[in-house]
Amino acid sequence: MKRIEIFRRSALALTVVAAAPAQAVNGFQMIGFGEHQVALGGAVTANPASAMTALTNPAGLTRVGERADFSLEAFMPDVSLDAGASAFGAGRRVDSSGDFYGIPSIGWVGRTGNERLFFGGGMYATAGLGADYGTVRLNGGGTTFNGYSNVGIFRISPAIGHTLSPRLSWGVAVNLNMLQLGFSETLSNAGPNDFKFDLGRAGQAIGVGATLGILYDLVPQRLTLGASYTTASNFGDTTFRLDDGDITLGGVAQPAGDYDAAFDFPQQAAIGLAWRTAGGLTLSADVKWIAYSDTLADFHITGPAGSYNLAPGWEDVTVYAIGLSYAATPRLTLMAGYNHSNAPVEADHVFANLVFPAIVTRHYTAGIDYHLGENWGLGGAVMIVPEDELTGVTDLGGADSGLTLRNGILSLGMNISYRF
Repeated sequence: MKRIEIFRRSALALTVVAAAPAQAVNGFQMIGFGEHQVALGGAVTANPASAMTALTNPAGLTRVGERADFSLEAFMPDVSLDAGASAFGAGRRVDSSGDFYGIPSIGWVGRTGNERLFFGGGMYATAGLGADYGTVRLNGGGTTFNGYSNVGIFRISPAIGHTLSPRLSWGVAVNLNMLQLGFSETLSNAGPNDFKFDLGRAGQAIGVGATLGILYDLVPQRLTLGASYTTASNFGDTTFRLDDGDITLGGVAQPAGDYDAAFDFPQQAAIGLAWRTAGGLTLSADVKWIAYSDTLADFHITGPAGSYNLAPGWEDVTVYAIGLSYAATPRLTLMAGYNHSNAPVEADHVFANLVFPAIVTRHYTAGIDYHLGENWGLGGAVMIVPEDELTGVTDLGGADSGLTLRNGILSLGMNISYRF
């Protein structure tokens, strides 16, 4: 009973921390989960080395040994909205107030009674997006924008991995996802363009999906091919109970009632290679596709007076990742990585994504793993995302908004592992 209570409280603590919005880095998804995956730039489809592989490629459960991992990432985004050259006039630049979030991950792997079958899984904060600008003056005449968002996705993924042959493994995970969604944005004193969408009280929804994966040794002990596919997770509608005027369009207040928002997690696929040398050097590379156009090209809010499409216009993302690890000593491993993706938001949709600023593209990472002894290990990782910026062009009813989003990130992570 004591173990069950500790587990219950740990899960509750994880849920509370994960509810904070994080500026995710491949669209709204983290490049990796846990210190090892981040340190390698997310290039881990064919190179699993922690229990977090249950989320990215569950076939890796057969390769990482019996273990438990706890990771915590200090995620520090620097987001701003610059209205200095806006279509409404010379405005101000405002920094988002959300600049520090804790992102936890817990994973485990154990052997079953069948020597070739492994059970694992974990609890992970997998994705998020957020901004809080307060009131931004768009000109000297009183035109203002006020925006806030809080999107967080937390996942529990029980998984199995099975060794079919000395070269081939496969795995499957069931993904139980929890969405927290809240946002508000208001444009004031802009004449007929005025609007208000105040859904600031966060709502929750549950979605179910799955991840399938394989690992195949093209050259035993040297070259491994990995592949994975994650299904979309349809959360169903997140319901908000709004008052009269919480949604206002062109000065016309929409009626009170229940309003439903549809926000889903996209399908994705990845393929990777890992090459190991006799000298302790491992080079891994991944290509990943994330189908954001299936889930966020449109974003409908539906209520008593009809349906409103916020039309964020997100496009699919292609991610290229490369990682390098070196076993410097039997206890110490050094890692580095690079991750590059296109942004799902283009210049013609900046105005529709002021509170969803997913614009970063480049991610530089490094980290270490150190074995303290036979069982315990410590690790750390750093991720630096140089600032990207995107200015709105033909994004305001065919005209240029001139508004500029800026986003950069610093992330520091640590991991405690235990090998059974």
